[in-house]
Amino acid sequence: MSNQLQLTLLGTPQFMFRGEPVTGFASNKVRALLIYLAVTGRTHRREALAELLWADTPVSKRVNFNKALSNLRKLGVVLAATSTDTVALDPKHCWVDVIEFEKCITHSQGDLEQCRRAVNFYQEEFLAGFDISLSYEFIGSHTTIPSGRPENAKKA
Repeated sequence: MSNQLQLTLLGTPQFMFRGEPVTGFASNKVRALLIYLAVTGRTHRREALAELLWADTPVSKRVNFNKALSNLRKLGVVLAATSTDTVALDPKHCWVDVIEFEKCITHSQGDLEQCRRAVNFYQEEFLAGFDISLSYEFIGSHTTIPSGRPENAKKA
C-alpha cells in the first residue's frame, strides 16, 4: 500500500503518498475529480467530467478540466491508459478506504474479522467536511457515488 496513493474518504478526505500528505491541489474541484475517479473506479468521458465539475464555467470547462488532469499528474496520480475522449484512475496505483469498506461488507458473510475490518474503516460519514457545492451537477451525482453508507456500517 505504501507505493499507492491512499485516499481516506470516510471522514474528512485525506490524501497520502508514501506516508506523506499530498498537497498542491490547485482547487477543491481537482480534489473532487480525484475522489470521483477513485470511488467510481471506471472510465469516464472527459466531456461528462468537465460538465460535472465546471458547468458553472461553460466557455472554459474543457480547459479547466485539462488543467485539473495536469495538476493530478504533477501530484503523482497515475491515470489508466486514456484516450482523447476518456479518462480513468489506475486502480493498481490507488487505495481507497470506501472501496475496502464495501469489499469487507460484501464479503463478510458473517465473518467476524471482515466485519471488524469494515467497522475500523468507517470513521465518519463519506466526505465529512468536504465542500461538494462545486456545481449543481456534482451535488446531484454525489448521491450515486458508492460510499460508506450508514446502513452498511450497521450490517458490520
